[in-house]
Amino acid sequence: MEKCSLPLDGFLPTSYIFAALHQTVDDSVTFSGTLTKIMTEASLSFFDPASTPARHQLKYKCSFKFPDRVRVMRNLHPHVSSASDVEMLDTSNRPWRRKCEEVMGFTGYGSHSQFGGVFKEALACASLSRRCNRLFSSIIVKHQ
Repeated sequence: MEKCSLPLDGFLPTSYIFAALHQTVDDSVTFSGTLTKIMTEASLSFFDPASTPARHQLKYKCSFKFPDRVRVMRNLHPHVSSASDVEMLDTSNRPWRRKCEEVMGFTGYGSHSQFGGVFKEALACASLSRRCNRLFSSIIVKHQ
């Protein structure tokens, strides 16, 4: 288990059963012991991420490698040829995003909102200015 620090002065209880923590505790050892005692007395259990199922687990696996995703997305953008060397491409262009979803084979859960989360890095790199994109491409080539 990894050690971490907890700013106790910033702790604010949201339930009356935890009021003792805020009123009497001033170090992490006492905090931990008092919290364990309160949780046991109230028949509460600590959060266990292993026993809590994820709300949605996306089973999507992109067939493109990252540099290819960026290249394809960039080439699909309607303003790629008209943008200046220092102009970023619009990442919020919906028709472009829908084309990218289609080409990447992304279906999500019937909602387009997840595409931006799954592909956020590729979208950001695909919308770089022409000058930055040349730099990005040279970095990719060096590290392949």
